[in-house]
Amino acid sequence: MKIFINELKKILRPLPLLVLALFSLVYIVVIIYPVSLEPLTNLSIRSDNLSLTIDMIDLCGKTWEPEEVGPAAKELSDRYIRETESIIRANPLFSKAGVTDFESYRALESKNDYSRVNPAEAKNYDFPSDYPPYDPNQDYTLTPAEEEMINQSFFWDISPAIKHYFLNNNVINDYQSIPITQKNYYNKDSDEYEGIPDSGRERIREIYEGGEIRTILSRWGDEYVKGIYPLLAIMIIISLCILLAPLVTRDHMNHMTSLQYSSKTGRKTMRIQLWAMLFAAFLVSVIEITVVFGLLIKSGWSHFLDSGLNGFSKWTYNWFPGNYRQFLIVIAVLMITVSLATAMLTFLFSKICKNYISLLLYMIPMSALLAFVCYRTFQHPFAITGDYMRSLYQIIPIPYIEAYICGALLLIGVFVSAVVLKVQKREEIG
Repeated sequence: MKIFINELKKILRPLPLLVLALFSLVYIVVIIYPVSLEPLTNLSIRSDNLSLTIDMIDLCGKTWEPEEVGPAAKELSDRYIRETESIIRANPLFSKAGVTDFESYRALESKNDYSRVNPAEAKNYDFPSDYPPYDPNQDYTLTPAEEEMINQSFFWDISPAIKHYFLNNNVINDYQSIPITQKNYYNKDSDEYEGIPDSGRERIREIYEGGEIRTILSRWGDEYVKGIYPLLAIMIIISLCILLAPLVTRDHMNHMTSLQYSSKTGRKTMRIQLWAMLFAAFLVSVIEITVVFGLLIKSGWSHFLDSGLNGFSKWTYNWFPGNYRQFLIVIAVLMITVSLATAMLTFLFSKICKNYISLLLYMIPMSALLAFVCYRTFQHPFAITGDYMRSLYQIIPIPYIEAYICGALLLIGVFVSAVVLKVQKREEIG
């Protein structure tokens, strides 16, 4: 135990820990936060879409049943209209442009859109359902006061008005389209079937027939949350390479290896170093996963922890039948598995390299390869279909293929470590 604690201290030295903490902080602030967390928390159409979905969950629970759609939509619409009118009345600039209530607000929006339309092509445009009908004979030219109002950013940044638009023009349409999409997936000649193996098609049918499709989810929120997984996996890999790689190489450079072999206890050092690296990898990965997932939950995703992963507002379907709380736990376990595999592969290169230059030459391609594999693995975890590219399952038609890949990485790490320890044991005998 004393040797284990000593090797752990050699890994968790103050300077490497400081470098690791700074790297993790910069990585989260510069990469993870802007890509995945900021769009959920800052004022934007994405955060408004997330807020709308949270309002729906607070009102109806995690699913939207058919009998709830009409009453819930009316209640939310009325609330957003009242909130919008309260904002309009609080700002005297609106009244100067003739905007005094929600109806006149939407009328000005529609007038602005209609003023930019070629009358001959008007029928090709898909205008919001609550706009007044387009009249090709009407003059939609904006007055100077209206033009000035349209150019104000606060005119377009009224959050309840945006949520009202999403509710009535996106969410309800998506829900009403469930029977159409279901029919398309049952039709083997439809485009939706293209590139989906038979097992995936059966799972999609279960999602519709079992009612999972009625789950309330934020389309854009889910899209940005998925962006966290590969970025977090890459952060863990780089962190472990920074922290663990020098351990055995440093002993070579300090001529400690021959000294360790001179005693019976010292000959066990290599195995203990491996266990110390595995423990440090587990510790670092758990801390980084906890921090990033904690930020995710704090950003508003706590409302979705009990919701399933397949909803009527999503673009993709998922194999995972549980809720987001269970899903995040599974993702965390897979990332810890990858971290242990990374530690064992790092142990190999730290053992065979006699100086930091050669260690760097080995570690850069290894970490890059691991990062690429993990990025693709965690890009759409357990997805049946992808957003803008094919899911991993569509390339390798094995359900939960991501778990098999992480398991394979761990087995490779175990095999490599066993070989290293066996070779080291022969070196002792020689």
